[in-house]
Amino acid sequence: MKKQTASTPKTPKKPKEKALMLALIIFLGMIALGVVCLIIGIAIPGLMLFAAIFAITFILGGVYIYFYAKKTIKHSFCPKCEEKYKFDSDISWEEVQEIDSGDKVVSVVEFKCVCHNCKEKQEFTEKFQVSYYDKKKECWIENSLSSMVKKHFWNSLR
Repeated sequence: MKKQTASTPKTPKKPKEKALMLALIIFLGMIALGVVCLIIGIAIPGLMLFAAIFAITFILGGVYIYFYAKKTIKHSFCPKCEEKYKFDSDISWEEVQEIDSGDKVVSVVEFKCVCHNCKEKQEFTEKFQVSYYDKKKECWIENSLSSMVKKHFWNSLR
């Protein structure tokens, strides 16, 4: 006769794990699309160049998205308890330097994050291109630093 044991309930995945898993799934999906494009290009010789361009785009895009997401996720979650930071209460930022290289302006921003759950502190700096000179339009294009900062965190704090 089979002995019955109470099954242990699965522990829910932490938000950071979910975000990293989603980034990995997107990465693998983009790689798979790149491979499919290559297979189509091999199967239909007339489409080889077209398929190769799409394959390279999907593969490089997947790599870029994955590593960008991984970096953003690292900064958006507490390293100790892995809780999401709350943008309005846990994250403070300050522009510490502005670098003008003639045709673009880059702001260096220092972030200080304090976890609402465990009070762990994390500090890091990021660079944001806040304006650049558009040679075709012959004018400066400016971006709001505060909206760029919020967008940086919004991508992983949803």
